[in-house]
Amino acid sequence: MKKTLIAVAAAAALTTSAFAEVTFGGWGRAIWAPVASNGGDAVTFTSTSWGGDGRIGFGMDFTSENVDMHADFKLEDDKADINDQLKIVVRPIENLSISIGKLQDDTLRGDCCYGSWNWLRPNWFGGMLGKSYKAEDEGLTFSRTIDLKGVAVKATPVEGLVILAGIPVSDNGGEATAMGNTSNLAEDAYKAAKVGFGYTIDGVGQIKAQFLGKGPSSDYGEDDTGDLEVAFKLSAVENLSAEVGFKMQLLDDSDEAKKLVALGARYQVNDACAVAASAAVTLYGNSDYDPSMAFGAGVDYVLDNGIGLCADVRVAMPQNDFDPSIGFLLGASKGFSNGKLSVGFQGVSVAENSGTGLCGAMKPAKDGVEEVDGFVWAVPVCFEFSF
Repeated sequence: MKKTLIAVAAAAALTTSAFAEVTFGGWGRAIWAPVASNGGDAVTFTSTSWGGDGRIGFGMDFTSENVDMHADFKLEDDKADINDQLKIVVRPIENLSISIGKLQDDTLRGDCCYGSWNWLRPNWFGGMLGKSYKAEDEGLTFSRTIDLKGVAVKATPVEGLVILAGIPVSDNGGEATAMGNTSNLAEDAYKAAKVGFGYTIDGVGQIKAQFLGKGPSSDYGEDDTGDLEVAFKLSAVENLSAEVGFKMQLLDDSDEAKKLVALGARYQVNDACAVAASAAVTLYGNSDYDPSMAFGAGVDYVLDNGIGLCADVRVAMPQNDFDPSIGFLLGASKGFSNGKLSVGFQGVSVAENSGTGLCGAMKPAKDGVEEVDGFVWAVPVCFEFSF
């Protein structure tokens, strides 16, 4: 979230003084499709890139030398709610921070976001736990380490090394004890612990690994130990950002376990043009299922006066005998000092019984009845602000 410093306050307590920065910021996106087609009917709708109504998000930070407070809020789907984070951060010593609350940390996350990700996202199939790592450009090669309610630690003990660890205290599905409905069994909480590290080799790249414990909240219950992930981010080539990652489920039943290999890259050709590409292959423990694949490529081009152009193509190929689904985007945007207005054209050819479409709900239908295949398209007009 982009932030603009709007106030700096100093407070005195007893004989010591504490200097605090107070910042407020906001970001939001809403999309209107004045005309779209589900393959049978002309429709119109509003949405966001991830589905649902438009979102207005805002947050505040209170930062000082040793203690910070951060709060994110959102107005979405006709209600106000806590957004990504609501936390207190304490730095008792140099290079160590301890956080409590609703937490996220993307320090190690491996993204490859381009094209359709910022418009109406195509919802592909496959991936781990049913998620599509082609449509999920965030965390494509390496997942977010900390995404929980509880406690987390971040340490940078030596140059180039970062260590993250977290324990979900209130949302991992453990049964309540006599302490009340908001408590969790300690055993369940620690089973769901997350720990990861990244080590940067100057002029070469970053090596990353993590274990994301699951606990009883997993769809697989006690049979799911967690996910193991490793990745390497290349930084040795000028103007190129590239990362390869490997993810695997640690399940008692090996036939149910999935493995994922993913690659994402972005190259800045010149000041005006950038190209991006990504690919993911999901391997299934059950030999009756062939691997599923998804890949895509996109280009961004910046013109004068804040005008930008973008395009991408994405292909998803499910396992066995299902036909591939193909999605594409052509878009143009006009940037302003604190936002932009964009218009584009998107389409997805939906393979039979694949369940794909645009942004979750935009799937083939005729006379109000969902079809098994077809072509859906939309003309999205995207409104976005930041301050």
